[in-house]
Amino acid sequence: MYGVVLWRDHGNDRTLIWCEDHGNLAFSSSGDMTGVGLQSGDLVRFDIRDEGKLRIASNISLIAPDEYPNLADVLLSGHMCADIPRVPQAEPAKIVPFTARCAPRQETGFGLRAKRG
Repeated sequence: MYGVVLWRDHGNDRTLIWCEDHGNLAFSSSGDMTGVGLQSGDLVRFDIRDEGKLRIASNISLIAPDEYPNLADVLLSGHMCADIPRVPQAEPAKIVPFTARCAPRQETGFGLRAKRG
């Protein structure tokens, strides 16, 4: 998942991340040292798991430093007119309809159907 670091406590190595799905915020603590060196506003990629009511981020990697430096302030102020993070989306899948072409079957002498052709 992608997200933006909203808050970082360097002393206790804790990080709070706003997730791309706009669900609950993700949290990482000192047990996962992958977020070391991150700053508020950094765009990151991470694994996520639920532990009770918490979303825990792990394997955090920096994608773009200081990509959204004012995001935490914008969210706190309640003004949503700022540039909200948009993670690049993959192109939509091109789905080709599958139409099965079956030859009619005829009965054999044993109650089984045989394919014509």
